[in-house]
Amino acid sequence: MNGVSSTATVHEDYYTIEEDYLDIVLAAKEDFEREIMPMTRRAIKEMIAEADPEFVRTCRTEYLTGALEKLTLEKERFVSLYEDSTKRDLASINRLYFGDKVLKISSEIDKLQRQISALRHPEHKGQIAEEMIQRAKECPFTEIVEFRRNTATCPFHADKTPSMHLYEKDNRTHCFSCHRSFDTIGFMMERDGLTFVEAVKYLA
Repeated sequence: MNGVSSTATVHEDYYTIEEDYLDIVLAAKEDFEREIMPMTRRAIKEMIAEADPEFVRTCRTEYLTGALEKLTLEKERFVSLYEDSTKRDLASINRLYFGDKVLKISSEIDKLQRQISALRHPEHKGQIAEEMIQRAKECPFTEIVEFRRNTATCPFHADKTPSMHLYEKDNRTHCFSCHRSFDTIGFMMERDGLTFVEAVKYLA
């Protein structure tokens, strides 16, 4: 009996310590969010304001480049899943889901690439309006590439059979051989070696 009573007491003490520890952690979290985080944000803003703009631009470019690499790997994973579901003839809903993920990630990649391009070429800032960019993205792909039944040979690798598919609704292409996706701007930049600004002006 004494052994059982002693064990129960130890358990009660253990739970009491756990609850006390949890209260301390929660209180520290509240203090951090209420006081330390605002101070940290202010300090960061002050550092950025005082820092060399070139240094800030370089840091931002490196951060976005890292995010771009992660998204590119994620896109490759979903492309692989899409191809695997096609080979195994899985339900079309799976292919639609994986294909949709590829397109959405491709769109995010395009945004990051534009941000990185703007950071690397600040002299181009202000040369083009957002409306021009939108018009360039809406330029029909069929005016740039000749498609047959929404497929065409990909210009970025030795493509014996058409492997580049046109998604008319999104006005995007995806090659199922080299796994590269483009909107009209990215396509022109890659195919013709244009800068972002040049591609937008050409298409718009």
